[in-house]
Amino acid sequence: MDEETYRLGRIIQDYNNGNSDYKSRHKKGFLKAKNQLVELRIDEIAPYYKKRYKRKIDKDTLKQLIYQGAVIASEDFNPDIADFQTHADYKIKKEISTYLQDGGERSIHLTDNGYTIWLPLIREAERVLSQKLAKKINDEEIVDYILQKNPERKVRAVYEAVTDVRRLVSHPRFHATYSPDNSCPNPLELLAQKEELKEKNSRLKKLNKILNNGVLDAREKKIIRERYGIDTEELTLKEIGEQSGITKERVRQIEAKAVEKIRNKMNPGRKEEDNKPSGDSKEIVLTDKEKIAARLYFGLGYNNIPPGNFKNYREIAEIMGHKSTSTPETLIKKALLKLDNIGVDLEQTDKLILLCQN
Repeated sequence: MDEETYRLGRIIQDYNNGNSDYKSRHKKGFLKAKNQLVELRIDEIAPYYKKRYKRKIDKDTLKQLIYQGAVIASEDFNPDIADFQTHADYKIKKEISTYLQDGGERSIHLTDNGYTIWLPLIREAERVLSQKLAKKINDEEIVDYILQKNPERKVRAVYEAVTDVRRLVSHPRFHATYSPDNSCPNPLELLAQKEELKEKNSRLKKLNKILNNGVLDAREKKIIRERYGIDTEELTLKEIGEQSGITKERVRQIEAKAVEKIRNKMNPGRKEEDNKPSGDSKEIVLTDKEKIAARLYFGLGYNNIPPGNFKNYREIAEIMGHKSTSTPETLIKKALLKLDNIGVDLEQTDKLILLCQN
């Protein structure tokens, strides 16, 4: 990892770990660091996805998806855990996967009020930048312009709003259906219905069934839902502890106990040493070494290391008895490739279920 990437990553982590007073004083530096990080690494990250998905997604749309994934990844990048390229890989693939699952049309999740707020900002940016640059303006340039004028806004929110509104305005149904006085159906809501009607992910259904059948007590259920973002916002151990009035360490202990209960319920008759993958099962795809490296890397716990402890390559190498950090890095990349090949979306929920099944 180069020094500049690490420096920017530390600024982002310091901001994320800071209290409200620290965040209010360092917000501009945080936003600047995220923008600089994306600009620094995007040219290195993008070629892989452009080559892989060039036959499935048009060039401009793919560029937007890659950029948006990188922007989202920059918000919680931790240079002590992984390099930015590895971290951004999950976010970018998620954006691309969502786009493809939606049949080539991203769902719009803006309210009518959201449209009226964002469109004037976007029109202003298009007008000013067109005069200044004398060329067609892209989404990234508009995002940068809005963030410079409104540094208090979140990068991800701005990018999603810009891409969604610009795509909507160019939609042939837009001018025929949109009416500011709400006399016509809101096309934003019409396009959003596609996402709302999609069948729930089967793995999430399975986990929800377990959470609702009495396997966990009320506190364990609450912590698991908040920790893994199941039907709620994903929270850190510290945030859950503050809300529940207990220490971060106690939250981690409760989480570990709950995960073990879920694991046993999903695998009746399971033995701790009985962990070898089956060759004819698509759900169990990782070798023992890949599984150990993945558990440690994703903070899902292994042996006496409880969940919530995210390990970097150096720490994983020491735990597994390898001299070089390249070995765990290779194991994790192989695991991710296997999961990607069977279409596994590496959301926190999916990571939990997949690794509990193994």
